[in-house]
Amino acid sequence: MMSPHLAAELAYVARTGRTLPDGAPVPGCACERCTGLPDAPLAVPRLNLARWEAKVERARAVSLLDVVARLGLGEPVRKGRRWWIRCPFHEDRTPSLCLDPGRGLWHCFGCAEGGDALRLMMRVRRVGFADAVRELAA
Repeated sequence: MMSPHLAAELAYVARTGRTLPDGAPVPGCACERCTGLPDAPLAVPRLNLARWEAKVERARAVSLLDVVARLGLGEPVRKGRRWWIRCPFHEDRTPSLCLDPGRGLWHCFGCAEGGDALRLMMRVRRVGFADAVRELAA
């Protein structure tokens, strides 16, 4: 079973997509650690973890090439089993961002960025994990 403090922190991360610094009080948590008051009443919003995990799985199931199309990064060029596009993170004259749809991973050989489809969505749209999951799972 999860502590109310941890549940409040997870709810905050799910809502905002940002983590809190170590030792920072959790907004919405009424524990002694966060309020400084002993035996404060619990005011933690309920987080449906099963529903959130299902949404994350739906977002992870979106194809890497579909994410590239949604983001409008251009038409990928196929070379062998991989696809190539110009990297949106730096000035790129020739395609240096490699897409491997079979593994669901991407890597730019110019700026050394890489990751999965969710990471690409996060970096291009400049949003947190939760917002990228909501956008891809919609």
